[in-house]
Amino acid sequence: MKVLILSDVHANRAALDAVLAAEPETEKVLCLGDLVAYGPNPVECVEWAMRKGADAWLLQGNHDRAVAKNEDPRCSPPYRHLAKVTHGFSRSLLSGGMCTFLGNLEPLISLQIDGTRCTACHAAPSDPLYRYLRVSGTEQLEHELEIAGHPDFLFFGHTHWPMNRRFGKAVVVNPGSVGQPKDGDARAAYAVWQNGEVQLRRAAYNVEETAQALARNRPGSGRYRSALSRVAHWRRTTVVKAFSMDNSTMTFFSILFQRGEDRSRAQTAQAPDFFHDLNLDQIVDAITASKEEYNLKSYFYTPLNDIDAITYRHEVWQDLEDPILLKHINSFARKMGSMRAELTQADKLYYKYQKQRWLLSAAGIYCDAIDSLAADVSLVDLKSRGLLAFRDYLMAYLKSEGFTSLRAETEQLQADLSTIKYSVLIKNGGFKVRKYNSENDYSLEVEETFAKFKQGAVKNYRITFSEWAEMNHVEAKVLDYVALLYPEIFSSLDAYCQKNRNYLDETITVFDREIQFYIAYLEHLEIFKRTGFSFCYPRISERSKEVYDYEGFDLALAYRLRSEKSPVVCNDFYLKDRERILVVSGPNQGGKTTFARAFGQLHYLASLGCLVPGREARLFLFDQLFTHFEMEEDIENLRGKLQDDLIRIHQILKQATSNSIVVLNEILPPLRYKTRFS
Repeated sequence: MKVLILSDVHANRAALDAVLAAEPETEKVLCLGDLVAYGPNPVECVEWAMRKGADAWLLQGNHDRAVAKNEDPRCSPPYRHLAKVTHGFSRSLLSGGMCTFLGNLEPLISLQIDGTRCTACHAAPSDPLYRYLRVSGTEQLEHELEIAGHPDFLFFGHTHWPMNRRFGKAVVVNPGSVGQPKDGDARAAYAVWQNGEVQLRRAAYNVEETAQALARNRPGSGRYRSALSRVAHWRRTTVVKAFSMDNSTMTFFSILFQRGEDRSRAQTAQAPDFFHDLNLDQIVDAITASKEEYNLKSYFYTPLNDIDAITYRHEVWQDLEDPILLKHINSFARKMGSMRAELTQADKLYYKYQKQRWLLSAAGIYCDAIDSLAADVSLVDLKSRGLLAFRDYLMAYLKSEGFTSLRAETEQLQADLSTIKYSVLIKNGGFKVRKYNSENDYSLEVEETFAKFKQGAVKNYRITFSEWAEMNHVEAKVLDYVALLYPEIFSSLDAYCQKNRNYLDETITVFDREIQFYIAYLEHLEIFKRTGFSFCYPRISERSKEVYDYEGFDLALAYRLRSEKSPVVCNDFYLKDRERILVVSGPNQGGKTTFARAFGQLHYLASLGCLVPGREARLFLFDQLFTHFEMEEDIENLRGKLQDDLIRIHQILKQATSNSIVVLNEILPPLRYKTRFS
């Protein structure tokens, strides 16, 4: 069966038509919600869904429900105004029957595709309409899969970011957004199920046509017209934006990627075939070992093929060489980590008011992290395009109505809760809760009265309270009674949590993850710099094949030898003029394989925009990298060793171009030609 998997069409009929035209042989459609809002064609998109009938699994999104029932969609703060305006636009066009259709859809379903157990939802199994599932949230994904009953496939949308990731025995898929991608790639994003596998795909369409349609449909007040005009601009630029009630616009894309297609590749990237041969898997494991919560490996699996994109990263590295800036970024990361820990703990708690208090605490940490980072980076002399753009975004976000209201409400509610004082009267196995009325505390007087009878050390009968985060049922009941004593404060807490449950700004969250790519690598390099090894920003060329590196070394081997306190041998190499091949010969254990690996490592790390081992380097920006290292014999492979090597080399040469790098190690051992070509 071929199933077309869609999400977040957002009233963009042109994008939807492009996807349908790209996949004409589809037998079934799985639509994960949000047909309406933000776009010019809510009627056409809902009509399409209503016609599908039994040929589709149709789910409800938070915007579908909000438009149908005239409710708050609970967007993150920067998007609230746009949602409110475009919801009014959608409701003005949809018929009563269309609103009823949207209102009756379910946000979470279980289904089978070709006998495979699947769970599909708009947002997350634990909160099908509103929660944002993050790519880096390993613990969160475990929790969601458990709630879903450990299906074979979990499909979700809502974030507008494509994802196709195996997680244990399950595959977790987000097709991205058809009508409003947020990953910088303007093309409509979707996925296709076929023969038990899922592929993420894109379909190009006329974005300008959608933008113009939005611009034409601007009835109402000037504020209404202005908001729709800004959505039209958003469609044209495809850059992640956030908007506030005062009509300010904040623009920032990524601290890692200049182009949306590179970022899209990183979402689904797997380790390249040559990683093991070059020991790049060991290097990446060592770099990311202390940063597992950020799920950084996919970034190291995504080489860049544009010199300006590499320069963009070099600029960020150079800014981060400032220890003051690095200290500020690390402080921000620690606070964001503490905030995530609070949110994770809130998810695990059972009792309502305790969950809400942890959410409030997390929001308070978040506001402090934003305020502190904005103050800190405003004093730093930044040079890189990436960090300058992020600082501009951060300063605009700091002043946005969404953030300022979040901070004010958080501070006010924390202050209100701190004023609560109460007494618990315990008697005959029961208790009463009442407001504290400045009753006298006789503890000190009792201790003073009996102090004269004290005879040395005595047994301590004080009760040690549990350090478990979860309240017990008695504590929860006490808190319920406290809420009855202070109804206004706890009513405000309820309203706050409903309004701000998705308070995280997506662009800030992505920055927090992506900046760790730089920090993790810098921390890894510091291990070697302390012992005198050099690293440099390589000069990169996509035309000239004259390459060199002075005092380069195998980064994986050096990391391993450091624990053994063994010396690391550095090497120089160069190719000049029309030279294209390095042939290395010598005795066994003479360093031939190590040199071959170092050559491949250098070029791959350079393609990531990273600093490379060496005092000075000039390297080539390849289109493909191939390796041929000796493999263990497979008893199921009936070919001889010579035949197997020749077939493997033939496949490499068939795929390679004049701009490829090929690293051959220990080839044709039956003929005793132990030669290494790079």
